[in-house]
Amino acid sequence: MTGARRRHDRPGRGPVLASTVVHVVAFGMAWWVSTHRPEVPEFVVYEMDLVSPPAVEQGEPEPAPAPELVVERPEPEPPPEPKEETPPVIEEPEPRREEP
Repeated sequence: MTGARRRHDRPGRGPVLASTVVHVVAFGMAWWVSTHRPEVPEFVVYEMDLVSPPAVEQGEPEPAPAPELVVERPEPEPPPEPKEETPPVIEEPEPRREEP
């Protein structure tokens, strides 16, 4: 194994430069996010007094009337009128006449 593998003691300039750029960008983004805070919206609060009459003055609640159920039944159809059937006419064949 003579010269088949070359041993590097130090990384080259390209990887060092790429690592530096990535770290600078990461630290810059972290700093920008920590200093840049969105404005908190102001909320408007309304104060309301709800007033209702006491339960004694209202009395007992009346139950709602039950809905009226309407069931529609169709009128039955009259039975069909029987048809007058005539018996089928069967024609008898004429006997054959034999010639002498």
